[in-house]
Amino acid sequence: MYRIAFFLLVFVMSNTAPIMAAETSAGLGMTGGFTDNLFSDSGRIHDSYTTPYVSFSLYPSSSLELAANASYTAYRQIPDLGSFLVGGSISYIKVDDAQPVSFFASGELSTRRYGDLYSNYDNIHAGASLTVRHRVMAQAFLKAGAALSSNEYVNAVTGSNHGYGIFTGLTATILENNSLDIEAGYDITRFPNLAGDLSRRQMMQTVDPTTEEDLRTFYYNLHWSRPLAPHTGIGLGYAARRFVGDNNAVTYGLSLDNLSPWTAFWEGKAVSADIKSFIIPNFIVTSSAEYRDISFMDALETSGDESYIRTRADRRTTVSLVVARPIVIQPGTVLQPTIAGGYIANDSTDPLFDYDSLSVSVTLGMHF
Repeated sequence: MYRIAFFLLVFVMSNTAPIMAAETSAGLGMTGGFTDNLFSDSGRIHDSYTTPYVSFSLYPSSSLELAANASYTAYRQIPDLGSFLVGGSISYIKVDDAQPVSFFASGELSTRRYGDLYSNYDNIHAGASLTVRHRVMAQAFLKAGAALSSNEYVNAVTGSNHGYGIFTGLTATILENNSLDIEAGYDITRFPNLAGDLSRRQMMQTVDPTTEEDLRTFYYNLHWSRPLAPHTGIGLGYAARRFVGDNNAVTYGLSLDNLSPWTAFWEGKAVSADIKSFIIPNFIVTSSAEYRDISFMDALETSGDESYIRTRADRRTTVSLVVARPIVIQPGTVLQPTIAGGYIANDSTDPLFDYDSLSVSVTLGMHF
């Protein structure tokens, strides 16, 4: 799986112009922030953090982007939660206005490392995707594609998963200013699943017999956007996911906490809205809200000599506000201070995850 990005790089480089003529761009910055609920649970541990970051992009041709990034997040109260992230990606797009078919291919590879106390969450992520679009009308496209992903938790006995999926959809502009994107897909993710042929009573008697199982998920997403005024736009979204087949999939613990590799795997529905405005001169103001009614996979937890099945279903409301002020230092160089704030109210069937949290951050970034 980790070779996918390399093979994609070889392919696209063989079809592009020499790198000697490449254009480049780079960015660097620093984010400082505070949250009053670091682990997003009822424990309400607060902490502040700083995150310096750098990024670099190379454009060997108008169709190809090679990108790399690195960041380090340091926490004041819990140093071992600090993590170093480094990654890279490759993107290749082929579009010809004279042809009805275009395609987009991408690959990515990243690794994150935590301190000793949280080293079970050290991971390597790889992914690749291919999307093909066919123009059926002047402003309407049918799309289809496939994606692969791999997540390796290098110091843990559970958490690693490997998946692939297919998707299809439609993107169109209707009634002049209304943009619509519809997508449906089917994903299969392989992970260590305790269920196998064991009953739940048997699972609670032993944690030894582990089998590899497939979690199948069907999803569809709808997104609509349009301008509200000359300097303001709105977007509305709806997403629904459902586990297909055995809804009693069970994995080891670590599946319910904030750093879990499994929080991205859920079934249920989510609705969202965002408004982006340029009304205030020289400022970009983005406000958003989201509501989720979702359930996670069950988890086998252990406490001393006892084992038990733990379930979790959440109803979560999130609101956020981001204010940015781009400042052009010179042609091609932009300094951008950004202030962001967010609030989460989470109602869960698991008392540990009945919580609310408030976070604020300030970022000073430069792009050149």
